[in-house]
Amino acid sequence: KKPKQESRKPVVMVVDDSITMRKVSRRVLETYDFEVITARDGVEAVEVMRERVPDLILLDIMMPGIDGYETCAQLKSDAATCNSVVIFLTALQSTEEKVRGLSMGAMDFLTKPFEPEFFLMTVADILNH
Repeated sequence: KKPKQESRKPVVMVVDDSITMRKVSRRVLETYDFEVITARDGVEAVEVMRERVPDLILLDIMMPGIDGYETCAQLKSDAATCNSVVIFLTALQSTEEKVRGLSMGAMDFLTKPFEPEFFLMTVADILNH
């Protein structure tokens, strides 16, 4: 008889300089049984990912220090984190911003404030593929 395989919760990292946004995102994601880790900026995100690589990263663009684009570029150039899925979660909505984000390797682009059901559906759909 084979040992029962331990099922692992998908790990989602929320990177946002807004504590409110981190809390709201965590609350919504945890209702779907994701494990959530957070970082307040790109520097902290890169540090945290040296210890724990998430399955998916929800990344704000407009943050102090290194912005979301630079954070994404660093993650995509690192062998340990290059396969993590990045979704930009931002108030920016222009086509140019979206094209720039997708061209840097992001999988999708969600805008804030988000609709919880659509937000969850997008994250779950990407993680289940």
